[in-house]
Amino acid sequence: MPQTFQLAIVGGSAAGKGTLATALARALPAGVARVELDAFYRDWTGLSPARRARQNFDHPAAVDWAWVRTVFDRLHAGRPAAVPVYDFARHQRRWEVRTIRPAPVVIWDGLWLLDWSWMRRRFALGIYVECDPTTCLERRLVRDVRERGRTPASVWHQYQTQVLPLQRRFVEPQRLWADVVVRSPWLAAEVRALAGRIRALVFSDNRTGPGVRAWAGRSRPQAS
Repeated sequence: MPQTFQLAIVGGSAAGKGTLATALARALPAGVARVELDAFYRDWTGLSPARRARQNFDHPAAVDWAWVRTVFDRLHAGRPAAVPVYDFARHQRRWEVRTIRPAPVVIWDGLWLLDWSWMRRRFALGIYVECDPTTCLERRLVRDVRERGRTPASVWHQYQTQVLPLQRRFVEPQRLWADVVVRSPWLAAEVRALAGRIRALVFSDNRTGPGVRAWAGRSRPQAS
């Protein structure tokens, strides 16, 4: 099987990473797999609900990176990979897993995918989604109240005291490692242009495999 082209989309909480991943998957030919870093939060099933709710989900240590690496390596080798399913309302993993089949293009999205050098070197392309914090908070309020059973007050407090400070510490520095910076909200034409670049890279005769920085050694292009 040809080498899999794995790309990372990073950015702050509710910046639009998943939305961009969905838009790119639709704009690319058939044969795109999706992996969300949020699925790999550690399992705190053994803790009480109150203690689970107090875990810090905005620090990279909250993720099971060994499992992330296993999935990355299996997909790179053209093998299926088992991905956990996380229940954000209960702060614990579900009992089932989701099987990701290998595909020509694998789109990852998450907070810290370019933070670890061993992954950063192996992604064929890194995309950073930039979004105004006020917009991110508005989106997070809607999502967490509707989908995760939180109160507006708890979402606002967590964002100001935990999410935003750790985002500035761990997420925003990844902008320097990204090949492309996309501002959210973006235009449909920008997504089509980015999808065109990805298609050109995937089918380029000059590709030497994952780990090649798609625009290495040049100024970082921006879709903004």
